[in-house]
Amino acid sequence: MKRNVYFVQVSSVICDKTDCVYLPYSVSCIAAYAWNNTKFSELYRFGRFVFLREDIETSVASLEHPFAVAFSCYIWNTEYNKAYAKRLREVWPDVKIIFGGHNMSPDGKFLEDNPYIDVIVHGEGEETFTELMLAYDGNSDLSGILGISYRREDGTVITTDRRKLCDVTDYPSPYLAGYFDDIVKDKKYKYSIVWETNRGCPNSCAFCDWGTIHSKVRFFPMERLRKEIEWMAENKIEYIYGADANFGMFKRDNEIADLLIDSKERTGYPCKFKMNYSIIKNKSVFEIGKKLYEHGISKFMTLSFQSMSSDVSANINRRNMRLDHFCDLIEQHNEAGLPAYSELILGLPGETYESFTDGIDTLISCNQHTNVAVYPCVLLPNSQLGSEEFIRKYGIETKSKLNLHHHCVAPENDIPEYSDIIFATSTLSIDDWLRTYLFAKCISIFHNCGLLRVPAIYAHIEKGMSYKAFYESFIDWSLSMTSDTLIGSVFSELDDYVSSLRSSDEPFYRTYEGMGNILWEFEDYAYTKIVIKKERFYREVAGFLSQIEEDAEKLYDLIEYQKALIKKPGEPVTETDLRYDFHSFFRSAVVGRASQLKKKPVHLRFTDMNPTDTIEDFMRYNIWYGRTEDAQLFTGINSRVEYLPSRYSAEKITDRSHAADYGLRGSTV
Repeated sequence: MKRNVYFVQVSSVICDKTDCVYLPYSVSCIAAYAWNNTKFSELYRFGRFVFLREDIETSVASLEHPFAVAFSCYIWNTEYNKAYAKRLREVWPDVKIIFGGHNMSPDGKFLEDNPYIDVIVHGEGEETFTELMLAYDGNSDLSGILGISYRREDGTVITTDRRKLCDVTDYPSPYLAGYFDDIVKDKKYKYSIVWETNRGCPNSCAFCDWGTIHSKVRFFPMERLRKEIEWMAENKIEYIYGADANFGMFKRDNEIADLLIDSKERTGYPCKFKMNYSIIKNKSVFEIGKKLYEHGISKFMTLSFQSMSSDVSANINRRNMRLDHFCDLIEQHNEAGLPAYSELILGLPGETYESFTDGIDTLISCNQHTNVAVYPCVLLPNSQLGSEEFIRKYGIETKSKLNLHHHCVAPENDIPEYSDIIFATSTLSIDDWLRTYLFAKCISIFHNCGLLRVPAIYAHIEKGMSYKAFYESFIDWSLSMTSDTLIGSVFSELDDYVSSLRSSDEPFYRTYEGMGNILWEFEDYAYTKIVIKKERFYREVAGFLSQIEEDAEKLYDLIEYQKALIKKPGEPVTETDLRYDFHSFFRSAVVGRASQLKKKPVHLRFTDMNPTDTIEDFMRYNIWYGRTEDAQLFTGINSRVEYLPSRYSAEKITDRSHAADYGLRGSTV
């Protein structure tokens, strides 16, 4: 009689209008390969995938005489898997419990620490798992199986030699093999998938667990990819996360993009496609990204450095593009209206407060205004950074932080997951880490989201002030404000939020009053709090900006224009009448063609073409879905700008009574 095999790979449910969940790709690849083997299929029956965070007691009870249960582990599910496996061992003492995935250490330590687990599979699991299960059929000797850690009869943990990377050409597709056909019939959820067009990475970045492999890229056949896209369309797949390490590096990637576009045009699916783009083949990457964006499949392009410091890049084996080339690319993206997204990782070895904040300044100076994303560095067990050698060499200190996903429902009575976050190194103390993170959050709230983007650009071009100096001065000024002011209140909360991260119990993503039971980033909350009271915010911030621009008339127009750009729930239209043409100045600056501000009357009307009335919808469509495209601004997507006759003529006017609105003195112009 065939013996039953089950697979566990759970993920969080993303809270959209309809809940969205990822199909368990990793374990499905292993299942598809294993049951493609004739002998394996004669011995074993496929049970099912556990891919939602089911109640463990109920889920374990639902398994029918399991012979083996295989778990795929990453930072978002390892603790759940451990709890599930413990209960599984109690209910079924003889079951074979097999763990694998990126979160398994490269040695046998995880097995030593968790005695209820039988075997750890290291690296790619298709061939290893199949050989392991075949060995269980009457042969207890596992020593000849490459890429595993197991226990001998005396309890000693043995780790065998690493398996060489295999040719994936003939690996069966789990999508085409029917492993998800019954699952996607359940319309309770929208389904997202992980998709590989190739496997492997030629780079060796120390922070990434791909970096320790440094492998030749292996390709899945184009015919398989075509059929998989057809499957996505037939099953109305909403979102694809591309697992390729360097999409756009290879000539055929252009053809793959065309296949996705054609499917979307014909069927409406797949809806969205997010890929890790190559940092090398920039011309082809731009062409691919541009057409994907124009056809509504991709929301933005990634132009990432991870660090702007040459010393840090050398420490982590990172090869970045030249800065002048990056500036040219940003200009190219801005001119084409193609959103670009840049990442930096906080906590890499060799980084300091000055080098990191200088790096942010450099990116913004290259006109990366919309999205400089800063991520705390997660210490991955299979990365070079996670090795004992690296930890000792660079004085790496970590904190175990709750691993929660933003835009997911806040878990109640769930098993907490944790990630090891680098909070200090030999060059970055924890105090400097917190100070740097506060600066990064300030950039996100006030520059990326646009609340002070225009004044910062104005100060940079007209006053020669660096973006770093602008925002450092703004932080110091804001922290001096009393808590009864809006700015003082926001910065008091920001300071408390950042300081709270010293504690391992405090997560990065949290729920906030008035924003439902969804986990948000702090900047999302702070931005919303300010937008609801934007008139008050700009009255208060005039006190800071008056230190930069003394001309009251010019300052008045600067604030009025900036305020008019900010969308607000229930306000689909705003107008502003100015003496200085800040709109032309601003639009030229963001595409890298800075020119002097001109005194030219201009009356602007801004219309939100996708207006929202509630905070919930405003956050969903403008911040969650659309921030990379500046949806929160009237100069971003879903907006229209009209020029109307200005009430100001070219004649000399000697007073501007509206300047008093910001406590400014009128001046003769």
